[in-house]
Order: sequence, then structure tokens, then C-alpha cells
Amino acid sequence: MTSRQLVCSLLQKAEKNRQFSNLALDHALSESGLSAPDRALAATLFYGVIERKLTLDYQLSHLSSRPLSQLDGTVLTALRMGLYQLMYLDRIPPHAVLYETVALCPKKSAGFVNAVLRAYTRSDGMLLPKREDGLAAYLSVAHSVGLPLCQKLIEAMGEQGAEDFLVGIGTPPPTTVRVNTLKTNRASLMRQLGETDSEAVPTPFSPHGLRIKGSVRELYGFEEGLFFVQDEASQLCVEALDPQPGQTVADICACPGSKSFGLAMKMENEGTLLSFDLHEKKLPLIRSGAERLGITCIRC
Repeated sequence: MTSRQLVCSLLQKAEKNRQFSNLALDHALSESGLSAPDRALAATLFYGVIERKLTLDYQLSHLSSRPLSQLDGTVLTALRMGLYQLMYLDRIPPHAVLYETVALCPKKSAGFVNAVLRAYTRSDGMLLPKREDGLAAYLSVAHSVGLPLCQKLIEAMGEQGAEDFLVGIGTPPPTTVRVNTLKTNRASLMRQLGETDSEAVPTPFSPHGLRIKGSVRELYGFEEGLFFVQDEASQLCVEALDPQPGQTVADICACPGSKSFGLAMKMENEGTLLSFDLHEKKLPLIRSGAERLGITCIRC
């Protein structure tokens, strides 16, 4: 199975089953046997199509001669994937995008899919509602954010503030990890990563974070539990709470567990950390993560 075939299948399953996208992708990639570059492409396509779905569907609704609701699920998903590559990725030639996208679809749909994507390549680029007809509608399509939220942001922040906010949240963040201070410290882990030619720089605000590049699972120290993925804002939430060793702390919306792990480390693994979630089937994520990190004070 190619990376695009994998993504096409995953996107349809994620939409139908309402799965956690990151967990579905991680599991599929671990079982796929794909090369590192192909896994990276798969992740980019998978998350990109999910994040930009509203924008992509707006474009397709203007490019397609058929209503999107009447399209076969595989065809619609393939069109979203192809259009995402044409709009947001600049390293893949358009002719390659068209060829690979058509290959995902039933033969009877090949001409239609090819025509829709070719129509975009001949256009002037992204189609957007006119700003003068309503800023909220324009921002919604431009940034792939629901219209009601755009309206609320404008009410709360003003027009310029809302637009600046949406530009900010649409900017891809760096991959950030939190050092497991039960086993090591930031300076030591940075030195060890440097010795394996892995790039890591300290986060500017969190005292325990590192910004990294590359596959997290392939970094030195992952299997040993020397770090876990946690964005810097989430790390700062833990710092603000500042739990102490010996306390009893509740994380009542815990899965997949990064704040619980950070809290346990701040507590020096002493005391009781109660990690709750509405869905019991998610709790093994916390248990397995805690085991890898050497945390014993968590009760799920």
C-alpha cells in the first residue's frame, strides 16, 4: 500500500468512525512498512486534509460539476487530497499530483477527477468569498475555521484581532517534547541528542521543553522514556498549577495523558495523581505512557 492509499483509507475511516486522528495515524504508520519519507508524506497529507477540509470543500464546490454530497466517498477524499497538494505543497509537480490522485479512484471516475484538478491548475488560485460581503465568511474559508467561531472571534477581538488570531493558529507549530525529569534533565538530553545528530533547541518559556525535528519515535531516548510529546502551552499549564510532592491532584480530562505525565514529574512521582476521562477505552493510553516514562503515582 502506498502512502496516498493509506491516507485515503484513513481519512474515510476517521470521518465515518469519529476516531482520534493522531492515534489512527500512528497505529497505521507503525504497521505500514513505509519508508521514513513516505511516512512523513502520509502524515502531512492526513493532517493537512483534516485541517483544511472546509477550505478544500469550498474550492471543490466551485470546481466540480456535481454536488459534493453526491460524490463517492473515495472520489471526494481523493479530490481533497489532490487539491491539498496543489494548494499547499510546493515540492510535488502538478502532473504527479494528478496522476497519483486519479490512481486512487475507480476507473469510471478518472476523467472527472482529472478534470476537476486540472480546472484548479488553470485557475488563479484559491477561491474566497468577498471580504466586503462579510468578513466572517471570508475568514472561515481562508482559514478553514467554522463560521460561528469566526463570528464569535470578531465580536470578542475586533476584525483585525480575529484575523491575526486565525493567522497565528494556522501557522504550523514546531514539534515540542517535555523532558522526563524523573530520569534526566534538559541539558543532558540535549547533549545526548546532539551526539546522535538530532537537532534540539530549548523552548523559550517552558523550563523543561525542547523543540525538535524529525520522527519522535526514532529519536534517542524515546524507548527509554526520556521525554514525551507535549506542546509548550500545555507544559506551561502544568507549571502554573505547580503541584507539590505528596499532594493529591486530579486531572479530570486527561487523555491522552501529557498533562498528567507533566504533573507527575512536577510531583516527583510522589503523592496521588487521579487521571480521569469520559471514555474508559482511552485510559490505556495513559497507562502505557506512564509505564514507558517510569511514572507510578498515576491512578486512572
